[in-house]
Amino acid sequence: MKIKAEGYCRRKAPTFSQTVIFVSVLSLFWCMATIAENNYIGTALEKRWNLIENFEERGVDAVPLLEDALDSDSALVRRTAAHLLVRIGEPALESIETALDNEDFEVRIIAMEGLAEFGLLPQYWATILTDQHPSVMRYVRFRLMNTYVDYIMLGELMDTFFQVYREGSAPVRENIVKMIIEVSPPTEQTAAFLQEAAEEEESDEIRKHAFEVVIEPTIERLRQLSAQEDWATIVDEFGEEDFSIWPDTPTRDIGGVESTSEVAEAHYLRGCAYYQLGKGEKANADFKQTLHRHPEGGGGAQRRFWAAVLRTKGANYRNNLEDLEQAAEVYFRVYATGASPSRRLNPVMTAMSILRDIGGHERAIAMHEEINAGSLSASWAIRMINDHALTLSEMGRKDEAIAKYEEALKIDGMSSGRKESIKEAISELQ
Repeated sequence: MKIKAEGYCRRKAPTFSQTVIFVSVLSLFWCMATIAENNYIGTALEKRWNLIENFEERGVDAVPLLEDALDSDSALVRRTAAHLLVRIGEPALESIETALDNEDFEVRIIAMEGLAEFGLLPQYWATILTDQHPSVMRYVRFRLMNTYVDYIMLGELMDTFFQVYREGSAPVRENIVKMIIEVSPPTEQTAAFLQEAAEEEESDEIRKHAFEVVIEPTIERLRQLSAQEDWATIVDEFGEEDFSIWPDTPTRDIGGVESTSEVAEAHYLRGCAYYQLGKGEKANADFKQTLHRHPEGGGGAQRRFWAAVLRTKGANYRNNLEDLEQAAEVYFRVYATGASPSRRLNPVMTAMSILRDIGGHERAIAMHEEINAGSLSASWAIRMINDHALTLSEMGRKDEAIAKYEEALKIDGMSSGRKESIKEAISELQ
């Protein structure tokens, strides 16, 4: 069956002459555009050279001409004029100020760079921070802040940051927050700014940064005062600080040594201050927070930290709260930390001594049974078995006590003095 093409292909292909005419017209337009562009570039280059010649010949007297050129319709001319004004320096300051409001963002950046080089950045900081062009904001954040703004200047500029942030648009506020987070020193002023920004933006991320800014100087101050045993100052300066709202900071590896959680450390150091000052309840509250916020186990530094916290917490129960039974239980927990023998076994011995004093012999025996004396070094095994025997002796279980003493005598490396002491104890029980 034949299908007619008529009706389906109504357009006729252009003739050869029509094609030639179309291509010729298109080429003409292209040539005209190229000539216009070349003329424009040529004119811009000529104006640029005129500016440079005027600058070289007239110096400061060329400032009015250069300022007029900032409004040129050629970006090349505008930016050349801006560069030349910056080269002239402070005599061209008013013109450079004018450039801060130029429609060309590159001209504004050139002016900012000049002001920074002149050391005049603080005077124009409010104007610079309100510039919303993305390229300018990146320049301010990564170039100006990192190259020209030191910690002293930043501290002086913080009020300006506050003012611009409160009055600025959303992009300006976001850029200011990023700059503060990236380069500001860890001061209370910085923290206050970020806390305000966190509330304004309802941002948990900014709130976290605000706390991180607070943590570093606080921890350093606490460590310093603790090393000086200036417990009263710790309480005066940080007694009202709510460490519990600080974000969790993971343990870090510094120089191959694991560090403790900074939040836990803050609670611990303040707790030590309360303990030393006899404020048992407050010390206990901080020690509880310390153990809650610091992961149990981990490397050697973390185990030592846990052991230290439990030892001090036990001492607080014993000396301040006068809860001897609880003190013994806390001391005994040190054994499970995995810290070195001296750090974990001395508190255990203290726990058993306390229990004997308060008549808790059964609990002391239970603790002994949890400890495998055979796994300890000779010196510690002897001490632990002797203590076990002493507890049994006080309970009237003489045969068991004698058996423990005899077990201790079988351990190699015992001093002659200790042997005599144990033999005397056995004689008294027989």
